[in-house]
Amino acid sequence: MQPGDSAFTQVECGNAYRISWDIPEEKWQKYDAHTKDGMVQRKELYTLFFFSTHGSFSKSSAVSLWMADEEENELFWRPPLEVPEEGLDVTLAFNLIDGRGGSSWTWGKVHVVRGEGVLPH
Repeated sequence: MQPGDSAFTQVECGNAYRISWDIPEEKWQKYDAHTKDGMVQRKELYTLFFFSTHGSFSKSSAVSLWMADEEENELFWRPPLEVPEEGLDVTLAFNLIDGRGGSSWTWGKVHVVRGEGVLPH
């Protein structure tokens, strides 16, 4: 997802959309840490925070990406059930924070249209 003023995709209300991410192993940051046994290399601890202007996420708190349990890391977004006839642009924002204070934001817009399973107004 790249930031921009235009919607990058269209979705239907009445559905849930899985939010997924891919951080290849070679891109995962590592750092040297001083311990009582000397220097050790540690893998960064990433946490994903999220926000949308409309709709809801399947979790109300951040997702710890460093946890091995994929089920614990699953995240879905549900568009709002009520949208105007012309549809609605919704902004989704994500903030990836590492354990040492680094932060990276991305956001994008999706265009939500009425789905077949949603009653018309």
